[in-house]
Amino acid sequence: MEKIRNLSLKKTMVLYTILSLIVTFFLSVSIIEIAGQIQEEVWWKYVDQDEYYQAMNDRNENFEVVVPRPNQSKMSRMDWHISETCDFLRTYGVLLFSFAGCGIAVSLFYKNKLKRPIQELKMASQMIAEEDLDFHMAYENEDEMGMLCREFERMRGQLEENNRRLWQMIEDERVLRAAIAHDIRSPLAIMRGYQEMLLEFVPEDMLDQEKMMEMLRGGMLQIERMNHFIDSMRKMTKLEERELNCSVVDIRQLINQIEALAEVVVEKSEKNFTVTTVRECLQ
Repeated sequence: MEKIRNLSLKKTMVLYTILSLIVTFFLSVSIIEIAGQIQEEVWWKYVDQDEYYQAMNDRNENFEVVVPRPNQSKMSRMDWHISETCDFLRTYGVLLFSFAGCGIAVSLFYKNKLKRPIQELKMASQMIAEEDLDFHMAYENEDEMGMLCREFERMRGQLEENNRRLWQMIEDERVLRAAIAHDIRSPLAIMRGYQEMLLEFVPEDMLDQEKMMEMLRGGMLQIERMNHFIDSMRKMTKLEERELNCSVVDIRQLINQIEALAEVVVEKSEKNFTVTTVRECLQ
């Protein structure tokens, strides 16, 4: 049964056709034989039985005695219709049953080999059109329709993977935009703090030259930081092409820079700021 189920469409159609012709042939022979018997029984009602038996007794090997067809005028209306129906079946029975057998073969072929995969492909097409890829093709026969369903399943899987990658790219882009906004906002906030301090304390001569130079150097550092960031963004074309460039830094120097920059923000925001380090970083 498994081999028949996995036959190709061509071989399955040929098999169904041959079986239908064999069945319809024997069925036609049986129907023709039965129709002949019924017809003779109808005719027998209108035969002179004594004359028939006499003919049977007088016959020889060169002749055959048959029940003759009665004249229509002698037959009842029902018997005449039965006789004509039997004539029709005996004449066209083979042709009619052959057509019926072929029709049944085609119907079984469609039901067993085409109906289910076509329904699954139609369902899959509708779900893909609705952008719903959460389904699987369940038709797994080894025929041509099974191959088509497996290819459709492979395409569905590829679309699902592409959608997953697209959503991942969108999420990466969101994270990147947030990082860009943070990397731009931080140096701008520090430079704004420096400028506000200079505008507030320089006119009143409350800053010495060393503090002013420190603030100016800090501002130049933030400008260089932004230039470096903008240059990196200009060279970037795709998320996948980003490379992480690592370098060794002095942790104490980094802490001092963070504390110096944070002092500007802390003074304006009136918030506390503390830098903590893990002991391994200082070793």
